[in-house]
Amino acid sequence: MIREEGYDSVFSVVRRHQFRWSEIQKGVREVTEPLNLNPAKRPRRQDWDGELYENGSFYFAKRHLIEMGYLQGGKMAYYEMRAEHSVDIDVDIDWPI
Repeated sequence: MIREEGYDSVFSVVRRHQFRWSEIQKGVREVTEPLNLNPAKRPRRQDWDGELYENGSFYFAKRHLIEMGYLQGGKMAYYEMRAEHSVDIDVDIDWPI
């Protein structure tokens, strides 16, 4: 993709169909507000295109970006992985038994 299509960086993503909410504290009570939906026009998650999330499987970038300390920049593209191939292993419990 970098050479053939002229991108400066390419990284892996996975599509998620989750509605996100922001935690806000006002006074002594915690309240929330939506980040990626309008509750008055809430779609069914199955009918919604979802959002792209970096999954950290790979990052490719041109040399000048890496030398500046960047993983992404310039003309960027993503490669969407299937969810079953996007496994995040951060702690011991993430490993299957």
